[in-house]
Amino acid sequence: MTFPNDENIEKLTTQCSECNFIFNKSYHLRSLNSEIIKQLFPEYTILTQFENGTLVRQYNKIMSKIKHKHSPAISWIPNYWTKGDKAIRATMCPNCGNSFSIPYKFHLLATLCDLTNILISKKHLINCAFA
Repeated sequence: MTFPNDENIEKLTTQCSECNFIFNKSYHLRSLNSEIIKQLFPEYTILTQFENGTLVRQYNKIMSKIKHKHSPAISWIPNYWTKGDKAIRATMCPNCGNSFSIPYKFHLLATLCDLTNILISKKHLINCAFA
């Protein structure tokens, strides 16, 4: 079994341009880590466990709440997170089915939250696997 490791769901939150529904760009609804998996499947024994993949910076939950509450949705996912790749910015609203490219517009508070997050949060491996 593999899954995103301790993913911060709010990090890739966006808002539909048609119905204003707020959702995770990857459609993830909850975050998992090894402890949660052990709680969800207590009847199974984990034979081996490892983390792999790219190191990705977590997003501090307090910074995320400030950013999402006090800045517009078009400033939530900056272009440097997607490296300018339009395919990565494409998504579809799970509420109304609207397909759109996530727009970006600079916002000072959102950028300050992102920069502060770089200083205070750690990177971790993005995948966790069990056998």
